[in-house]
Amino acid sequence: IRDHEGNLIKEIEEPKEYVNKNWFIGINLDLTDDFQDPRNGFRFNYEVAKRPRKSQSEPDFHVENMNLTAYLPMGNQSTWVFNYFVSDAIMKKEGETDKQVIRNNENIDCQTANDTAECESSLEALVESRYAHNKYGTASSLGGFSRLRSYGQARFKGAHTRFYGTEFRYNITDENTAFDWLFVKDIRTVFQIAFFGELGSVADDRSTLMENT
Repeated sequence: IRDHEGNLIKEIEEPKEYVNKNWFIGINLDLTDDFQDPRNGFRFNYEVAKRPRKSQSEPDFHVENMNLTAYLPMGNQSTWVFNYFVSDAIMKKEGETDKQVIRNNENIDCQTANDTAECESSLEALVESRYAHNKYGTASSLGGFSRLRSYGQARFKGAHTRFYGTEFRYNITDENTAFDWLFVKDIRTVFQIAFFGELGSVADDRSTLMENT
């Protein structure tokens, strides 16, 4: 456990390692003019993803994702993009929801931490996160490379996710040109500037979605 500056608060005596073996099935419909940099058309993707339970204390659920993207050409070089994304965790069987049991399973003794109060606060937040995951499941998150790019990877999590995004892509050049700079060598296929706006919401209760965005 570390604080926001990266300083060590507490080292876990018996860390656990897991290897996730997820599976998913889905369908992808692509009606665009170009796979790499589309300027016209739309794409629709639907998938069902599931990971196996590591123990009986973990929840049994799967995640359904739906992603719809439309591309509208603007002039000779630019593109206006619209994106709508939905993700829902469908619970089959809840995991461990006794918070004291969850706390004990973490095996973290804050009494020997460098900062006892900070450790207790972090542990409490971890227990609440584990409880929500076991009770409601966890859908696809927001934050990172694709959605809510102003935030860190997987910054926002919940059982239900909604996302709206729009982006204006101005292509400065799209020729296939080889380049060899001091620190990089490749073939340039497109050089563009993108202006984007994004709105997202996560919630464990579907009825409260979009109350906080």
